[in-house]
Amino acid sequence: MKQLEAAAQEVADLKNADNELAMLRARRRALASELFSIVETQISTLEDASSTLAKGNLADQPDFDELETAVWQAFDLPHMRAARIEGLVNRVRDADDKGAKWQEIQDEALKLLKWKEGAPEEKEEPPSTPLLDEALGSDFMKRLYESISTESVSVLLRAILRPRVNVYHMRDGEPIEFRKASQGEQAATLLNILMNQSHGPLIVDQPEEDLDNKIINEIVKTIRNTKDERQLILATHNANIAVNGDSENVIEMVLGRQVSGGAIDEGDVRSAITEIMEGGKEAFELRRKKYNF
Repeated sequence: MKQLEAAAQEVADLKNADNELAMLRARRRALASELFSIVETQISTLEDASSTLAKGNLADQPDFDELETAVWQAFDLPHMRAARIEGLVNRVRDADDKGAKWQEIQDEALKLLKWKEGAPEEKEEPPSTPLLDEALGSDFMKRLYESISTESVSVLLRAILRPRVNVYHMRDGEPIEFRKASQGEQAATLLNILMNQSHGPLIVDQPEEDLDNKIINEIVKTIRNTKDERQLILATHNANIAVNGDSENVIEMVLGRQVSGGAIDEGDVRSAITEIMEGGKEAFELRRKKYNF
């Protein structure tokens, strides 16, 4: 009787575990769907966040990296050709409802695991797994019957399709792939995104690197708009950033030691900016005369 009671409890626990797994999988699918919505909402803010220097959208195809890794780990049997694994992934890639197709593959693997781990009297013919049968072939399916495990199926159940984002830099109103933009264009976009956020102080070391002065003037506009919302600390050798950015406290550093500091209208600070950033008053005047300003 004690053995029967223990067995009955074990059966009840297993049924509860099966129901709990179904609920957890449903919750995971809901979270995966929510992830796409969150990313889509965030990417819609990119244009404003970058001061119109960039745009973005969700790619038509999601990110399959996690799924591919899981399929390889779960079905990488001895002498398995890569084409068979890729064929299984392509069934998801080519499906209209990619999430549903991926769930079908997970379901088939889970059915195989339950069949393998089931009571001996329940082990008759293997369950129907048309997707796996077609992709892997009969010989490899026989090997899979023996090798499939809780660990391999767990890898499949954890893997999800993730959103993939296309980001474009706007060059003279025309979008170009962000990775094909120049270093200066990329830097200007990222600086604007950083400065347009409102979370805590921002420290940037020489933001003028890789940027020409035309782009720096656009960054300066963002600095002026941002500095009232958050603290900006910039290390720079560019006079436009310090002066036109309306810096409220300029600190001259020499070999790690503060030499002068304060507002721009203070004499020693103004002198330091003139000598270090402008090359001296004479150089500044010479450039002005050559420009005929």
